[in-house]
Amino acid sequence: MTEQQVERTPQQQLAEARAELDELQGLIDGLENQVREGDETEAAMELGRQYGLKRLASLRWEAAERKAARAEEQRRLQEKQEAEARASEDVLAYAMPQMAELYRKALEAVTALVQAGAVREKAIEDHGRALDRMGGSDHLLWRGDGRTVLGFAGETFENGLCQPRVLLSLLVHHVNAAERVGLHHLVPVGEGHPVRRYLEAGEDL
Repeated sequence: MTEQQVERTPQQQLAEARAELDELQGLIDGLENQVREGDETEAAMELGRQYGLKRLASLRWEAAERKAARAEEQRRLQEKQEAEARASEDVLAYAMPQMAELYRKALEAVTALVQAGAVREKAIEDHGRALDRMGGSDHLLWRGDGRTVLGFAGETFENGLCQPRVLLSLLVHHVNAAERVGLHHLVPVGEGHPVRRYLEAGEDL
């Protein structure tokens, strides 16, 4: 592509039109001074021609200015549309139905976790108590002061470690440490939270 074929931007065209207008104004100022000094034979004729050229240059400058304004408006519109498209993509990816579905899966996983913890705790307590009543067992490693420890297959099972409230506290601690979401104090959530409404309505998510 040659230099002549390079498309000039509206701002470049505006600057060129302004420069042309300023140059003509300088010539006109000089010719007007000649007329004021009495040298009006050739200066007067040239002055008329330059007035016409200045008018044309002024019109070209106005046209360039409008073109630059339209280009700037188009740029702003395109920038706004692109920003809106990015916002739409990012926000719609996590619309309330999607959030409710993620919440449902998390709720199911957490519920399974605390239920398993409760079953484990009960099993340790019940079997520890039964083995203790039978006079002890090699698998009953400790029983007393509210603490029960069983041993099977090389693993120890101690009560209290997987109580639902302990597991929930551990979960909150890990989420808070990983995501830094400030869960030191839980935020009260009303019954009308949209996630709850979606789940209670049983909508297809």
